[in-house]
Amino acid sequence: MDLDKIKSWTIGEIIFKGFTVTMDVPEKGIFVNEIPSEKGLVYVRSITYGSTAYFVIGSDLTYPEVKAIISQPSMIGSEKQNLKNTHIVLLANSGIDQNAELHTEFDALYGYFRHPYIDGNYGYPIYSTGCFLLDNSYFTEINATGLKASKVVVENGQISVISE
Repeated sequence: MDLDKIKSWTIGEIIFKGFTVTMDVPEKGIFVNEIPSEKGLVYVRSITYGSTAYFVIGSDLTYPEVKAIISQPSMIGSEKQNLKNTHIVLLANSGIDQNAELHTEFDALYGYFRHPYIDGNYGYPIYSTGCFLLDNSYFTEINATGLKASKVVVENGQISVISE
C-alpha cells in the first residue's frame, strides 16, 4: 500500500447484540445470610452476548465514496473495481475465546455482515451492567469511584474502572 496515494482513512466498529441475560433481584436480597460489609460490593445484573468487528480502510477514494460502497448490502463487480486501490484491515471476533480473526479483503467484511457468529457459537460478553449489593442501584463509573471513567470492564467476574 502506497501511503502517499491514500486520500481518506475510514475507521469503524460493528457490534451485533445476540441476547441479554438479566437477573431479577429477590425482594429480600441476594444472600440468605447477611454479609458483614455490603458497602461497595457489586454484582453483575445483566450480560449481553454478541459479536464485534473493527476495521480500518485506506483508499484513494474520498470518505463519502468509501462510505457509499460499504453501505451497500453486497458488493458487485463495479464496486470491486472502484476499490482496487483501497485496502482494508478487519478484526472480527465472535468466539467466546475472544480470539480475533484478521482479514484483509472486502469480501470478509460483507461475510461478517451476513454471518457475524462462528457456527455453533453465541458470541462473547460485550456489555454488562452491575448493581451495588447494598441498594441495587446501578454501578456506573461516576458513583463507583467519584471520577469520570472512560470504560467499565468486566473480565472473569471482576469489574474494573479505567479512569480518564
